[in-house]
Amino acid sequence: MKNISISKKLMLLLALPVAGLIAYSAFFAQQNYQHWRNLTQTQSLMRFAVTVGNLTHYLQIERGATAGFVQSKGERFAQDLPGYRAETDKNLVLLKESYGQVDTTGMPASFHTAVEAAIGNLNGLKDNRDAASQFKISAPEAAGYYTRAIAGLLNVMPIVVRQTDNAEINKRIAVYHEFLDAKERAGQERALMVSVFVANKIEPAQYRAFLDHGNTQKVLLELFEERALNEEVAFYKSKMAGPVVAEVETMRQTVIDKVAEGNFGIEPTKWFATATARINTLKEVESMLTLHINEIAANLADQARTALVINVILGMVTILVTVMLGIWIIRSIITALRALHETIVLAQSNSDLTQRVAVSGKDEIAQAGEAFNLLMSSVQGIIRNVAESAEQVRHGAGQVSDAVLEETSGFFTEIQEASKARNARTPVADQ
Repeated sequence: MKNISISKKLMLLLALPVAGLIAYSAFFAQQNYQHWRNLTQTQSLMRFAVTVGNLTHYLQIERGATAGFVQSKGERFAQDLPGYRAETDKNLVLLKESYGQVDTTGMPASFHTAVEAAIGNLNGLKDNRDAASQFKISAPEAAGYYTRAIAGLLNVMPIVVRQTDNAEINKRIAVYHEFLDAKERAGQERALMVSVFVANKIEPAQYRAFLDHGNTQKVLLELFEERALNEEVAFYKSKMAGPVVAEVETMRQTVIDKVAEGNFGIEPTKWFATATARINTLKEVESMLTLHINEIAANLADQARTALVINVILGMVTILVTVMLGIWIIRSIITALRALHETIVLAQSNSDLTQRVAVSGKDEIAQAGEAFNLLMSSVQGIIRNVAESAEQVRHGAGQVSDAVLEETSGFFTEIQEASKARNARTPVADQ
């Protein structure tokens, strides 16, 4: 580290929080993306669930008509059954197309297993139809095939519920699934009672199944009223208040009242049409449920997408501002340090003690610059004092030299005078 420049050290210091900020932003962006992806996948699954519900609806209709056709040996429903089968085939094609469009990224194998098993069950549809058309199977056997196929389709719904992590959507899909179960029970009841009314009597096992279907519908629909949205409950009650529902209840009560002797006096096609009209009202409620789930998922997906965009933008802006601010701070530090360094180099190389650092601010570098300026001023003062002292010494030395010369000159003068005086006395003595 001692051999690394300060600028590189500062850049390294900046890189650490920036890297942390990038990781933090990337983590939350990934979370938001996964949330948005989950919701868009939920929308895709709900579109598929609608096709499951539609196919189930038409299989239920075909089941009831087939049971009446077989039980009556073709005397009833012969004209209507081909149309019901055509509707089933059309919705089966739509279900397969919808399944191919589902975004299955990250979905468990159980989803594919359940869907493919349900579609596989429907591969026997043609054989069941042929057997029914040729009266090779009984009405319960024919209806049982449809019931198993419908059960396979409805088994997909719990897996759909588990694919979303949103509690509200989970709750709504759970309510939807319970409602589909209630509607399926109504369909089973319709198919069962067609055979009963054709025979104009009811066996004990059939009666038990009849009561079970009615009680199960009641329980599931009560749960629906407790858990559904107020708007959905209000719509459901308005549909159930119609004359068709009352007529179905009247027919049910007739069966209960005449269970022992039979002779119900109810035309099978009349029961089928009335029960179908009631089930169609349930289908309208089912459509509202799927619409609300799709609306909730779409709104949440829009919110998640908006949050994702905002978080990405804020993250990028924050990182950019942090980097720019860090670079600006680093440059201000490096610039000040370079100015101090260059001033010192100039002062040293040129022996120029007049060099000064331009001080700006009150940070540590500015304080170092001020200290350097004070040091240079002090050195200049010392040198000035030394020069003045040297001048004084030089001047004093000159004065001493002059005095010495003067004394020396006087001394030599005295010697000369003394020598002259001696020379003057010497000739007299010789005479």
